This record gives sequence, structure tokens and C-alpha cells, in this order.
Amino acid sequence: MQLIPKALLNSISPPLLAVSLGMVVIQPAFAQGTIYRCGNEYINDAAAAKRRGCKPMEGGNITIIQGTRPSADAPRSAPRSSSSGVRG
Repeated sequence: MQLIPKALLNSISPPLLAVSLGMVVIQPAFAQGTIYRCGNEYINDAAAAKRRGCKPMEGGNITIIQGTRPSADAPRSAPRSSSSGVRG
């Protein structure tokens, strides 16, 4: 079983192939260090984590997506309709 077709390998220049393979080999070196959890906050500063008593995260990759905050102009809740059908 051949992963890369010979025609494709023949069309790639040797320097480009060497750089591409080199990036695959050194990619783990780009990984971040330890991530610490401080309640609902995640940091990667070991000194700050130690001061705050944070616990290191273990066991897999972590993806943090920062939430958005509502703008100051946005209404906090939908206005109530005066014609709700309830009579009192």
C-alpha cells in the first residue's frame, strides 16, 4: 500500500519535500507546555498557577473557546407585550 502516488512524488521538488517532511517531524516541538485549571479559568503560566493553587490538566488535548459578551447597547431582555391575552 502506497500512501503517496509516485506521480505526485516525482512532481515535488526535493527541497520542498525535505521541508515538508521536516515540519511533520518537528511538529511536536510546537506544542504548548502544561495547562493549569484555576476554577473556570485556564492558564499556562506555571508560576501564576502555583501562586493561585491551580491544578495541572492531564489526559488529552484541550480546546478553549472564549465566549462573547453582549454589547452595552443590547437590551438585557425582550420587552413584554401588553396584549398577552391575560385579563385581570
